Amino acid sequence: MRFEVERARAMLQSGAPLALRLPGRVGWELRLVVQGGLRILEKIENVGFDVFTRRPALGKSDWLRIAWRAIRMKPT
Repeated sequence: MRFEVERARAMLQSGAPLALRLPGRVGWELRLVVQGGLRILEKIENVGFDVFTRRPALGKSDWLRIAWRAIRMKPT
């Protein structure tokens, strides 16, 4: 599972610059997708990659964090 999390993170990060280049709503939606994906990967890491006995889920505070990170995204 650790390998898959790192692989997914690398793909999200490599696609993140596209979200910053696209204008308007589609750019914002992609920013939220990227940040949401990264947040759930963090949650998977926090449960020790054991998604079968402790399923990670996003709560209200996670959504606020995702929105804040999407607003603060900068080109890498």
